[in-house]
Amino acid sequence: LNTPEFSIEAWVKVTGDCEFTGQCNQHFVASRDTWWEGYMLYFTHNLTTDLTGWHFSLGQFDPGGGKSWAGVSFNTSQTQLDVEGQWHHLLGTYDGTTARFFFNGSEVGSRVQTFAANVDNSFSIGRNSDQDPRYPLTGAVDEVAYYNYALSADRVSAHYDAGVGNADPNDEDLDGVPTVAPCDLDPLHES
Repeated sequence: LNTPEFSIEAWVKVTGDCEFTGQCNQHFVASRDTWWEGYMLYFTHNLTTDLTGWHFSLGQFDPGGGKSWAGVSFNTSQTQLDVEGQWHHLLGTYDGTTARFFFNGSEVGSRVQTFAANVDNSFSIGRNSDQDPRYPLTGAVDEVAYYNYALSADRVSAHYDAGVGNADPNDEDLDGVPTVAPCDLDPLHES
């Protein structure tokens, strides 16, 4: 699940914190290896400021030939207690040139960058795929979907609306399929 263009989507919920000092990272979905390759959707809690953030990170090739993590972050003014127990919709896209991150149906940022695909570790749900114990998940993940293309902003919004019940089941969706709950969306049928 590391195509040159892709979208990764999940509904996520944080239900607790980790005990590491400095910053707690909780990975919901990851296809990454130790050498800055792949991608991940994750949550951070800064234990010093108590502020939280949501992230779509990708491994990238640096101009000097190395690799590093880059992507899009959405830092909030919310504390850990503000977000605990609530479901959030995260969706990251990469179109071969630009990474875009959507939070609860709205684009919160984009970044032009390269993508270094993960070729060593498996795709993981509910933990980091390189099994680093510093990144535990205290929460839940649901409705994970992978697409081998970048979803449009309209499509992302439709997925979010369907998930929270704001969609009219009688309206036709963007691809001619009636808008329904996310569990009924067929990623292979999307256009």
